[in-house]
Formats: sequence, structure tokens, C-alpha cells
Amino acid sequence: QNFKLYSEFGKLFSSEEHMDPNNESFLPGYGLIPLGLKGHYGPISFNLEYRQNDRYFVYNFWDRAYDINRSTVDESTETITTKADQLYQYGSLKGVYFNVSGNILNAVSMGISFQDLKGEIWNHSSNEWFDDNNRTLLGTISLNASFIPKIRYLNAFYQKSNFSELSFNEPDINTIYGYNLGIDFSESMVLVYKSRTSFEPDGQGGVEPVYSMFVETQILF
Repeated sequence: QNFKLYSEFGKLFSSEEHMDPNNESFLPGYGLIPLGLKGHYGPISFNLEYRQNDRYFVYNFWDRAYDINRSTVDESTETITTKADQLYQYGSLKGVYFNVSGNILNAVSMGISFQDLKGEIWNHSSNEWFDDNNRTLLGTISLNASFIPKIRYLNAFYQKSNFSELSFNEPDINTIYGYNLGIDFSESMVLVYKSRTSFEPDGQGGVEPVYSMFVETQILF
């Protein structure tokens, strides 16, 4: 058993100002964890936090979807929009976050984290703030591959960020899931397959899936 109290402060920085839909400029804001509790009991570890942030800030800015949605191209205007440009959607928020992870018989590790904040969210119809929830869910599972020949690791995840109501049947542009498979190519080299499924606007008010496969090598020293 081990329990600790902590607090944290984070600030996003940008080299330039950004514009909201009303053509008002803004700079990224800050986030605060005034009080957090973390600990573990046997095979279970957990974090529980109270969170509060300024306008134009999101927690976990560099999340699992960052490499895919850090910039997008608007084909109609041929302009590039970065993830920092989208921070105008998030105002002053506060709420809770928790994370629980554990190991089952030293064979499977699982974890789940959930953030539930409430406050200012941008309304794209009226171009002004309104009160709503901003929630994020992340689930992970990892297999202990030590007993499987040639497999270095195998893990998978599901993430849905910045939503109001959770629906697994209605993915949006902030939904991503996938897996990582590491195969021993030699004693000092691992061949890694990364599969990702994300979603992008289909031009008809919905979204369509985008399938990505990355192959890379890791050199072990």
C-alpha cells in the first residue's frame, strides 16, 4: 500500500496568436490540478484528480491521436489548421479525472481513465460559449508476451476525447483506436506494426473511418 497527495500546473505555449471564428485572437491557456491522490493496493494502481483550467487549454494535448490530428487541411480553402488553432472550442472548465490500472495473473494488464469536466464549450451555431460537459475516455490492454515466441509485445487502446455524451456506436473526429505489435526480428532488432483507425468528416455531416498502418524498426542496445 502506498498513497501520495500531489498538485500540478501546466501551460501551453504558442509562438503565434490564433483566431476564433469571431476573428478574435487568443493564446493557449493553463491547466491546474489543485489536488490529486495516487497510490496502489496490491496489483491495482490509481489516480484521482480535481482539475480546473483556463480558457484555450486541454489536458493531454499530446494524446494518442496527436500524430494524426495535429494538423488538418481544409480542401475548400486550401488552409492548414493546427490542433492549437482548435483550442478556441474549450473554455474555463473544472471537474474530476480518474485512472485505474491493474495486472491479472501477470498475463494481462488493463487500464481505464476518464475525465469529466463541465464549463464553457464553444457553440459552432451561435459562435459563443455555452455550458456543457467535456469528457475523455481512454482504455488500454496489454498482453504479457514473454511466453509467446518471437512476440516482444502486443497492446491495444481505445480513445475518445472531448465529447459530451459517450456513444461507442457514434464515433467522431476525436475517436481513435488501434494496436501495437512488436515482433523479434533478431536479438537486437524489433519489427513494429502499428495499426490505427481514426475518423474524418465525410462532407455530409458525418464521419468516415481512416485506416492507417505504420511499420518501423527498433534497435535494442
